[in-house]
Amino acid sequence: MSSDYSGKVHEVIETIVCEKIIKFLQRYCTCIKFKKNHELEFKIVNYLNTIEDALRNFKEIEIDSLKVIVRKKFLRKEVYLVIKNREFNKDEAITYLSRIRSIIEWYNQDCSLNIIISETIQTNDFNLITFINRNLNLINKYCEECTVAELDYSELESYVVNGIKKAFNEYLTICRSSD
Repeated sequence: MSSDYSGKVHEVIETIVCEKIIKFLQRYCTCIKFKKNHELEFKIVNYLNTIEDALRNFKEIEIDSLKVIVRKKFLRKEVYLVIKNREFNKDEAITYLSRIRSIIEWYNQDCSLNIIISETIQTNDFNLITFINRNLNLINKYCEECTVAELDYSELESYVVNGIKKAFNEYLTICRSSD
């Protein structure tokens, strides 16, 4: 009776672990893919103050794949932001830069590892948090490439490992079907 009971408990724990890891992967991988899809914005955010200053003061600059140019018109100057050959007038540039700032703020609030863990794993599940931190580079690769990685399961009970493996396999199916 005792081993049957512990077997059922292990099955329940395996299911709970699987659900937590799937929720974590869905949220974390979405953030990884979002950052990859907005690579340019994440690069531009490092120069926002410099760009805004150049736009305000009609100062020409060139940084990476963007530049601020000034054109002299009859009795006035116009300033433009050029990003990868796309030209924005001053108003459009300010709107675009504001949008970038909002995107990055959202990302920093919703996609920090601590927030994702606290909302999907819960902060009291030390074993899963340790597992995630130990395997974070491999999990990043898993999210980016939808490929199976050889994860480090050391110090975890077999039923926890089974729940994690099941979650990664289920998420892999979801990941590959969305490509």
